[in-house]
Amino acid sequence: MSSVVGGGPAGSTLAALTAEKGWRVTVLEKDHHPRFHIGESLLPWNLPIFEKLGVLDQVHAIGIKKPGADFNSGMEVGGSHQFHFSFALDPSQPYAYEVTSLGVRSPAAPQQRRQGREPCSKASR
Repeated sequence: MSSVVGGGPAGSTLAALTAEKGWRVTVLEKDHHPRFHIGESLLPWNLPIFEKLGVLDQVHAIGIKKPGADFNSGMEVGGSHQFHFSFALDPSQPYAYEVTSLGVRSPAAPQQRRQGREPCSKASR
C-alpha cells in the first residue's frame, strides 16, 4: 500500500502512475472536492500526460481550447504581447486548454477507483 499526500494535479498524476505499476494507492487530501477554485491554465505539454492518464477526452469536453497566451503590461510600448504555442518548443503541441479546477479534478474520481487509487478527503494533519 502506498499513500500520496495531496489530490491536486501533481498528486493525482503521481497516484495514477503508481497505480499503473500495480501498487494500491490511497490519495490523502485535506480539502473536500469538488470545491470552488478559480481554474487551471494548462500548457501544451500537459496534454500527453492527460492522454497517458486516460482523461484527455474529458479535458477536451470541459476545456476552452487556447492557441496561446496574451501578456499585458502597461510598462512596455504596445502593452500587450501574444505568445503562440505553435511557435514554442514543439510545433506538434499548438494548443492547450483553460479549465475550471472542478472540471480537472471531478472526472478523475471514478477513474481513480478503476485504477486502484482510493481518494480520501478531509485527511487530518
